[in-house]
Amino acid sequence: MCSRRFIAYVDESGDEGMKFEKGSPKWFVLSAVVVPNEPQSQQKLRQLIDEARDAINRERHEQHRIPHKKPLHFRDLKHDDRKFFSMKIGQIEEIGTVSVLCHKPSLRSQIQDRLYNYLLRFLVERVACYCYAQSGNNQARPKLKLVLSNRGGLKQSEVNEYFHRVWYDDTAKEIVIEQSAILEDILVQSSGKAMGLQLADAVASSYFYSVEPNRYGMVETAYLRLIIPRAYRHNHRLIGHGVKLFPDDAQHQLPEETKAIIAGPGL
Repeated sequence: MCSRRFIAYVDESGDEGMKFEKGSPKWFVLSAVVVPNEPQSQQKLRQLIDEARDAINRERHEQHRIPHKKPLHFRDLKHDDRKFFSMKIGQIEEIGTVSVLCHKPSLRSQIQDRLYNYLLRFLVERVACYCYAQSGNNQARPKLKLVLSNRGGLKQSEVNEYFHRVWYDDTAKEIVIEQSAILEDILVQSSGKAMGLQLADAVASSYFYSVEPNRYGMVETAYLRLIIPRAYRHNHRLIGHGVKLFPDDAQHQLPEETKAIIAGPGL
């Protein structure tokens, strides 16, 4: 029986800093955009990005247009452009998303020094479950390729060492990952080399803007409303599956307007 193959593009929004009095955000978001690892799916991603760029450029003066080969960075777009890009992502049924939303002030100190790896573990577990569900649950375990953004100086060697310890090494007892998929490969790349990272950036940023207040104490949920249809649900439940809140009491820190969008039974 053949295994289905998937590819997950992973990017972040916010930072891992803990100096909140100096401007470090209170939330850190890690998101994955998951698609079948097939040529037609890659073509749809390419077409989505090209259509979004072309539409954005039509309303810009020539000197401000985004070059064809330059990646779309969500934070560099204007509000209406972000909404349009989010809408385009939300309309592609082949796309699935998983996001981990971390409220950093609520963390225990021992987690802070290895925060990215800790959240990546949560993310990949849920991505693997999504891939398994997409495969019909009763077929051979799907195969998963991870492409991680190299933002923040992430190194290939460090990622390989971490996953060898918690995924590949059967003797590892410190962390147990539910292996609903076979992890085929892990790459650390730039958004210029892996276009799917541009979508992961948009998803992570959409969640981030919905939880991190701006200087006026306001959050922006317009992007999240457009992207959330693509979030992974298990038995119609979003929390704990397509959206993981960490630590558990982070749910009490969610802005009310954001909680209303992602709320499900038990939140």
